[in-house]
Amino acid sequence: MPFTVYLDDSGTSPSQHVAIASAVIIPASRLLPLEREWEAFKAKEDFSCFHMAEFAALNPKSEFANWADKQNRIAERIRQIVKKYAVRALSVSVNKEDYEVIVPHELRRYVNKYHYSWAVSNVLALVERWAALSKVSTSFEYVFDHIGKPSDPKRRELEDILELCEEISASEGKAGAYAHWSFRKRCELPALQCADIVAWTCYQNSLLVFRNTPMKQLATDMWNDFFKYLNKEWLFAGTITKENLAKWAKDELADGRAIKRFEAWYRSKGRTP
Repeated sequence: MPFTVYLDDSGTSPSQHVAIASAVIIPASRLLPLEREWEAFKAKEDFSCFHMAEFAALNPKSEFANWADKQNRIAERIRQIVKKYAVRALSVSVNKEDYEVIVPHELRRYVNKYHYSWAVSNVLALVERWAALSKVSTSFEYVFDHIGKPSDPKRRELEDILELCEEISASEGKAGAYAHWSFRKRCELPALQCADIVAWTCYQNSLLVFRNTPMKQLATDMWNDFFKYLNKEWLFAGTITKENLAKWAKDELADGRAIKRFEAWYRSKGRTP
């Protein structure tokens, strides 16, 4: 695959108010150089697996507990690496309370029971749009940060969405568009750790937008660097307003095609939602 899309989440814990899905698109030709540079970075700074939330908080139970004196330097370095290897970063966030209130049962029954899978659906659409605008005519490989066991309902919903997307693509003469996807552990892949860095940054900005929670200096520096990189064409971070969410729900109900597709798909699988 010429491009691989690495997806990560923030805010999926029930205690968090915002759900977000973020992705970085990396050309296949850059994956091995990324892994080599990341391994050298790990060896120099002496860590095993980068986790942005633990790093930002200097979590006392993590390997970043004593990194206060070099936190800013490391933050600048990880931004350099992410921007060097990813050609595009995409993110969608939704306020969970808005989603619960606005999105009706008729849609959530078939389409997106979970906030995160709804955000993922929108990120997948953004990837398609980027490919069309960039005139990239190829299938992508999608790699998700590990989500529970195969029986986990959140993971199963994501798999259902990907399988339905593939069926729709095949019916449009684009078979294989969503045939290649997997769930991998973040610590195994530098690219997933890069996606985690972007997801955390966009999550901090979404808390500012939805909850009026001020961003700390580290988050501000990360956001400004990513958002302004390549004249604001590198990162797209959508924060879905109540109005836009309500319009989406109204349009989906009026159109009805998504619900019919899921109804037919469930019947074909001998399943009920």
